[in-house]
Amino acid sequence: MPDDYTFFDLHAALQDAFGWEDAHLHQFFTSSPFKRERNYQQIALPSPEMEDVLDEREEKLFRWFKNSKSVVWYEYDFGDSWMHEIQLEKKLPQESNKKYPFLLDGARACPPEDCGGLGAYCDLIRINNIIWQG
Repeated sequence: MPDDYTFFDLHAALQDAFGWEDAHLHQFFTSSPFKRERNYQQIALPSPEMEDVLDEREEKLFRWFKNSKSVVWYEYDFGDSWMHEIQLEKKLPQESNKKYPFLLDGARACPPEDCGGLGAYCDLIRINNIIWQG
């Protein structure tokens, strides 16, 4: 994705890549939300329920993805709490003949929308493997 894209653009690209419908709330964290110290910044669409949040429509990716190995976290669907670690692997020169963003890989890389959380997704995979194997 181009550096000047916003976190809202990244959210839209993730929704497209995952085949999701943008039917749930989401947010980004500038460092792991799993650490005891809560030293991250939240980036999301501002709402009365979320205090001190940076507006994802204004926050540019280049501010947080400065070098390879830079990481942010993306949470989608607060009920199922799909948490994704997003890491910059490397920056490539932008090619004029390509439409951005584009997907490089990812077969079976995400759960379907509203599948019921991690446990239900694992059950779906197990059931599908049984069906596929006959």
